[in-house]
Amino acid sequence: MAWTVTLLVRDVNDAPIAGAELRRSTWTGAGSVQQEAPVTIADNFTFTVADKMIMIICELRHPRYATLIMNLLRSSGETAWRWADPKRQVKTSGQVVTIEATLSRVGPVRTLTIPEAYLQRLADKKGEFDQRLRHRNPKADVPTGLPVSKMPGVLIKSNSIARWGLPPIVPNFHLLNAELLGVRAGHGWDGLSSSAHQVNLVRDSETYLVEYGEVGTNGPRGPRFLIGVWVPHAAVKPGVKQIDFLVWFTPNTYQG
Repeated sequence: MAWTVTLLVRDVNDAPIAGAELRRSTWTGAGSVQQEAPVTIADNFTFTVADKMIMIICELRHPRYATLIMNLLRSSGETAWRWADPKRQVKTSGQVVTIEATLSRVGPVRTLTIPEAYLQRLADKKGEFDQRLRHRNPKADVPTGLPVSKMPGVLIKSNSIARWGLPPIVPNFHLLNAELLGVRAGHGWDGLSSSAHQVNLVRDSETYLVEYGEVGTNGPRGPRFLIGVWVPHAAVKPGVKQIDFLVWFTPNTYQG
């Protein structure tokens, strides 16, 4: 028997989304991956997959939403499909599979590769940084390094994690209190109820950079906003049952 797979495409408000391009492929666990031709679908789409398949990959591309890739896996003897992302929900009933896919206007940041020649020009300047490293290793050829502070933009590790040039410990890191609203007429942080804490950013958290707005594939040109998301490790440790929300932004501090 074949698997019957129905794909439901929604936004974060559970409204149906049509016009996404679906690129799908399957794998039996041996040999090459079988790829199907791209097809533009409505807000729901049904297709069949051979019973021997143990992997289904569905990639949704939309002009106004971030690309969503769905990986479904199972062992040859399993009767249900597994997945690992909150932006899609998979339900298996017999040989019928329903995938609820949520498209988002938030996507990964755009990245650029810095040309080697540009890095060499920055590193060739024998400043204080090079002299300090030269003192540690007199036999080293100059340039011996490139300070991150000279790099343009923000360095991004895997999974959109940002590498900041910030000190690891911030003495006055504002954390919102349970009662969010502060003084109505206040400026900056006085407009919110918060308290300052000393936070070790490197030890206690990660910072992610994402984009919000027109983040789709070949969609209309429009504004994209860079968003920093601060995620403390405590929020994702085993044993944390739930968290209401995380907010990280800088309120307007204009005093005019």
